[in-house]
Amino acid sequence: MFFKNIPLNSIINILRAPISKAWLYWLYAFSLVYLTFPFLRLFEEPGMGLDPSWQLALNLLRNQDGVWGKDFVFTYGPLGSYIYRLPIHVPAWKQLLYDGFFFGNLLYFHASCFPKQAKHYHFLLFFVFNLFSFEMIGESTAFLWMFLGMYHGFVALNSENKLKQAISLSMSFILLGIIFFTKANYGIIVWAFLFVLLLVMVIQKRLAWWVGIIYLIFFCGVLWIWAAYLKTDLLEYFKTSLHIIANYNAGMSIFPASFKKLTAATYFVFLVQVIFTFYQIFDKERQEFSTYLILAFSLGISFVLIKYSFVRADSGHLTAYAKLLTYPGILLISYCSMQAIRRFYMLLLPFIFVLYVWAYVPLVGFTQLGIWHGIKYRHFILAHYFSGDTSVNKKEFSQKLPQTFLAKIKNRTVDVIPFEISQVYVNKLNYAPRPTLQSYLAGDRYLDSLNEHYLASSKAPEFIVYGLEKSAYKYPWYEESLTQKALFEHYKIIDSNDSLLLFSRKNRHRKLSLVFTRREMHKLGEEIQFGKLQAGYLRESTFEMAYSSRGVLANVIFQPPQIHADFKSADSHELVRVTPNLLKKGFWSNQLILNLDQAKRFYEQKADATNELESIKLIEKDYFPGGFKPDIRVTHRFYRIE
Repeated sequence: MFFKNIPLNSIINILRAPISKAWLYWLYAFSLVYLTFPFLRLFEEPGMGLDPSWQLALNLLRNQDGVWGKDFVFTYGPLGSYIYRLPIHVPAWKQLLYDGFFFGNLLYFHASCFPKQAKHYHFLLFFVFNLFSFEMIGESTAFLWMFLGMYHGFVALNSENKLKQAISLSMSFILLGIIFFTKANYGIIVWAFLFVLLLVMVIQKRLAWWVGIIYLIFFCGVLWIWAAYLKTDLLEYFKTSLHIIANYNAGMSIFPASFKKLTAATYFVFLVQVIFTFYQIFDKERQEFSTYLILAFSLGISFVLIKYSFVRADSGHLTAYAKLLTYPGILLISYCSMQAIRRFYMLLLPFIFVLYVWAYVPLVGFTQLGIWHGIKYRHFILAHYFSGDTSVNKKEFSQKLPQTFLAKIKNRTVDVIPFEISQVYVNKLNYAPRPTLQSYLAGDRYLDSLNEHYLASSKAPEFIVYGLEKSAYKYPWYEESLTQKALFEHYKIIDSNDSLLLFSRKNRHRKLSLVFTRREMHKLGEEIQFGKLQAGYLRESTFEMAYSSRGVLANVIFQPPQIHADFKSADSHELVRVTPNLLKKGFWSNQLILNLDQAKRFYEQKADATNELESIKLIEKDYFPGGFKPDIRVTHRFYRIE
């Protein structure tokens, strides 16, 4: 009834009027962050499985002596435990400080990211854009730490006030440092951004060249001190992160065979985004470097998001581009000097939401924690923020380790292979992890060798709880082949059940001596014979393949081409997916090992002719035909068991 008495022209005039009250920005921002803040309580419950296990490990490592980058190697870093909010070795005041700092930076972004002459309709427009984003399924926290750090950099770039500029640059460094020590694959991107930002500020004379150098030296020094405080070897942390990122795409990619139209539609939108941006750059007169930086930033972030969406293409990653493009879109609408770009993103963001409703909702639906959820339940969430249960979900952890295992382990050191670290926590074991923590991360010989050297050293755990992962996406035996070598040489099976083996450390239990190496060249699709192996010997086989130009292109813009291996043993054929990085690393090719009983016989050297591996044929998948060069370099290394 109230709005019926207001003429339409008056409403339009109000919306088009400039925003004159600063407190309106903060009221809008507080309302938005209040309704959408992603953390529902101070701590969450630990869980069981692949992802909950490494989340648990991040917290357990807080109580371990070791150096990140050397003793601990993972996609997350020493601050990673804060992002998953488990009540293990994290004081409540530190988690609260983390939440408060994140809340404050979100508040600042939403209150300050507006055009210089913002109108009242920008409140409505940006609220609707955020509504679109928050109603979508998907993760956002790690991305937002990176984005907010970069946003402070753009504030510094566009500020004439030297004090505000210094504060914004410092805030940018702090937030980018937090994400660097939280999640390395985002963190590596941020330092390139900060360096380019300082360079552009010097070129545009926002900073004197010598001031830019002082900032650079100061930031490097503080980063080094920060790394020392967090027990991180900065160079090794950077190096191992590059190794993990390089192998992660090939090892974890899942082709979106069941939603090709969605994939094509999303890439089409991204292509339109790229083409329109470059058209405007070349069609318009020359702009300031800051304009080119923000355009490059928007395309770079968009590319990272679309790669993140479709490398794994599962429900946890699939929506990243559609959900998170809102943030660079609002930034461009507010800061880009090119009117055509601003108008383009005003149209693009609603179109993205329409695409989500049409293509994504049938697959993943809407989130249950969007803005409408916030309107209805936020007061209840705030009232219970500090009362979250910090204990383990007992139902989920009902299956503990066998009592015979626990009786042997007692309080001595233990590690878990391949990934179920939650067993360490629920059974209150003395955790002594190998560097990569979980098997799938040891994606090349360098990373796997870190585990091998650790298990052969005096720091090695006294026990290993060992299982064999069953997956439709990979051959379970070819992960951590060098770790398997260390197990074979330095450990012995002392207990087992249907799903687990218990290894105990036995110094000088066995030794493998390399006696012969054979190298061969084969073709893709050719059956490669392994030959008969004498008793008392092990054979390690590696297969080096190279992407063709088409495969390189597919790997860069989408995901790597896929390979399947047709294994032939004495009584069966087995077609399984394999990845080039793990084939290059190699695996023990004595037997075809698909289950725990076969693995147990390998470690105990109880020969079984029924699963002796006779040959392998590497077959290119249909998704990217011609993605590999035809030549395969095969190396067989023969070891004598002593």
